[in-house]
Amino acid sequence: MHGTTSRCMRRGACQRQAESAKKRRMNADDPLNFSEENMERSSWIDAVQRKVDPQKDPYSAAVEERFRKLVANRAGADRVYDQLPQAYGGKVINPDTAREILPEYQTREQRMAHTIGTGVASAYAKDRLERELADPRGRTRLVLMAGGPGAGKSTFLSPEVCELADLIFDATLRETEWARRMIDLALEHGWEVVVCYVQRPMEDVYRGVVLRAHEHGRWFPIRNLVKAHADAQRSAAALSRAFANEPRVRFSCHVGPTGGVGLAELSEIEPGGAWGYWIGDNEGNERKTLEREGLGDRPREFEQGALSRENQARLRGAIEGGKIDRRLLERLARGDERLLSVIREVYGSE
Repeated sequence: MHGTTSRCMRRGACQRQAESAKKRRMNADDPLNFSEENMERSSWIDAVQRKVDPQKDPYSAAVEERFRKLVANRAGADRVYDQLPQAYGGKVINPDTAREILPEYQTREQRMAHTIGTGVASAYAKDRLERELADPRGRTRLVLMAGGPGAGKSTFLSPEVCELADLIFDATLRETEWARRMIDLALEHGWEVVVCYVQRPMEDVYRGVVLRAHEHGRWFPIRNLVKAHADAQRSAAALSRAFANEPRVRFSCHVGPTGGVGLAELSEIEPGGAWGYWIGDNEGNERKTLEREGLGDRPREFEQGALSRENQARLRGAIEGGKIDRRLLERLARGDERLLSVIREVYGSE
C-alpha cells in the first residue's frame, strides 16, 4: 500500500512538472502571461515595463525602449539570442551576450553608448535560465559560473568545457537568494549542478576590465569592482555551505593570476582564507571598507583611504602608456573623482 501511494505521489509530481513546463512553453510568446506566484517572473515584468528615464537624450531613450520591446517577446528574443556566436545555440546564457539581441549593440562604439540602456538584459538572462531549468528536455548537466566582473569566467569556458555541459549560466552569481532558488529549481527538475567560482588578483581584474572595454566597448564602473567581487565571493561561499550535503550539487574553485589559475579549496575564499575579501558595515557617517586579498603567503589589508589609493594605482597600471580611449576610461571611472584624477594625470587636462 505504501509503495502504491509513493508511486502515485511521484506520478502526480511528474504530471504537475510537465503541466508547468507546458504552460511555460505556451506562454513564451506572451510577455504578460506569467504565474503570479513566481516573484522572479514579476521582477522580470517590472524590468521590461519600467519607464525609460525622461532625463535621457531622445536617441538613447528610443534605443532603450526598443530593447525592452525586443526582450518582452521572449520567443522572438530567444530565437535571436540562440543565433549569436557566444550563445552556442542557447547553451550558454550570459547577460552581456543578451545585450546583442539589440541590433544597435553590434559594434564597439554602439556598446560604449548603450551598455546602460541594455541593462534589462540581466532580467532576460535570469528569466531564460528559469525557463530552461523548468523544461529540461532530457538535459541534466547544469554549470553555474560565479565570480566578479573581469574574473576570467568567460575565458575559463573553453569549447571543451561547453561541450561537457548541457546548460551554462555565465554571470557573477552574486545574488545569493536568487541563486539558491535557481539551484533548488534545477534539482526539482532533475538537473545536476556544478557551481564554478573563478577569481584572479584585482590588478589582473582591472587590466581585464579596461582592455575588454577598450577592445569591445563593454564596460563596468571601476568604483564598483571591489564590492562586486566581494559579493560574488560571499555568495559562492554561502551557496557551498547551503548545499554542502546535497550530492547533486558540486562546487569547484579556481583562483590565481592570469595564466596561472588553479584549483583551490573553498575554505580559501571564506573570511580569513588566503583569497578572502571583506567589505565592512557602515560606521557612523563614514563607510569603512576593508579588502584583503592573499597572494601566496602575503595577505594585504586596506582601509577606505588606502583602498582608494590602491584602486588608483591599479587604474594607473591598467592605462599606462595612454593608449586606451579616454572617453571610455571616463565612463569606467564615473562618479569617482580620485579615479578621474588618475586619467587626467596620464592623459593631461582637457
